[in-house]
Parts: sequence; structure tokens; C-alpha cells
Amino acid sequence: MLRDPSLHDFEVKRFLHDLRSGLQIVSEYNADTYRDIYVSDDIIDEVGGEDEYESQRERIDDFLRMDLVDRHAYEEIVPRAGPSELFVTRAANVLLIRLFSGDEALFVSIERSGAVGETIDTIERITK
Repeated sequence: MLRDPSLHDFEVKRFLHDLRSGLQIVSEYNADTYRDIYVSDDIIDEVGGEDEYESQRERIDDFLRMDLVDRHAYEEIVPRAGPSELFVTRAANVLLIRLFSGDEALFVSIERSGAVGETIDTIERITK
């Protein structure tokens, strides 16, 4: 599945090109909306098809909305740090990156290969 973003302004095809074959999911979200922009066929197959993916996507949606609350909590706890710009979860096989822009965010799931910093730099370059 591949579609143009509605909350952000960038070319999804650049994600596919610049992040190579490890890209799994790109979604955008805010307090009201969660929308997949790209989901690899491998992910759809891994979870058992589109219906199963939709069920899992709802859980992802709930999880990601908590980021919008958490990012403000961190700023309140450590005011000198300033606003949170992104969250990264590094698991054994995947990187989950949430990049914030105002009250909107971008979720990127990518196979873990290479340096975390390089992956983040690539995502920031594409989305700016």
C-alpha cells in the first residue's frame, strides 16, 4: 500500500528509495487521525493479511497517540530540554521512529540495519 501523505508534505517514494528495502510502515498521525502512508507487503503477509493488519493497526494507533501526551510530559519534567522532536525505540530487529512536527507526527518502522543516527538523518532530510 502506498499513498500520499495528507498531514505532511513529502514524497513517499523518496522513503522507498532512500531507506531501501528495510522500510516496513510509514504512517502519519495527530490527536484525531492515524493514516498509513506506506505498508510493505511483507508486513501485511506477516500478520496474516489485510484484515489482521487492520486489527493490529488499531493497537498501533492507540500506542502512538500516547506519544503526543508523553512528549509534552517530558518537556514539563525537564523544561530546559525543550520540546521533544522524536522518539526512537530500538528493538532487536526493528527501529520504531516517531518524528513530531507541531501537533502532528510521523511513524516509521524500519528493519534494524545501520546506524540509528543515519536513519533519523535520512528521515529528517526527506520530510523537511
